[in-house]
Amino acid sequence: MLFPVKFADIDPFVIRKKLFALYDEGTAREDIAKLQLRLKGHFLDESLENVVLLATDIFTCIEDERTIDAFFKYKSHVFTSTFDKLNAHVLLKNLHNYRALKAQERQQIIKQLYARIDHLYADEKIKPEKL
Repeated sequence: MLFPVKFADIDPFVIRKKLFALYDEGTAREDIAKLQLRLKGHFLDESLENVVLLATDIFTCIEDERTIDAFFKYKSHVFTSTFDKLNAHVLLKNLHNYRALKAQERQQIIKQLYARIDHLYADEKIKPEKL
């Protein structure tokens, strides 16, 4: 109850605290609903109850909005398990593994490009006998 029964029991700080709690609860529900819609768009055949559970788990465990956006940006690489095996920690692990794999691939491509450039300009290097 937001307001006390008796007028004498009114404390503005308690009422303010309750109002802020209601506001926070409302914004949390809105954020969870957005997550539910995004998840339901990816998992069309799953029941809404299971989608709500996963959305709530993601919302409570992951605070960074960019991480949640990354889940959906790389969804084919992050949502690799069956839906019943997914939770926030599994999604974080899959995202971390995918980013590590991509970083390794980038390093390999950089090494290959460096080797090509090094071989291409081999004639341009100053040879020790000309020094």
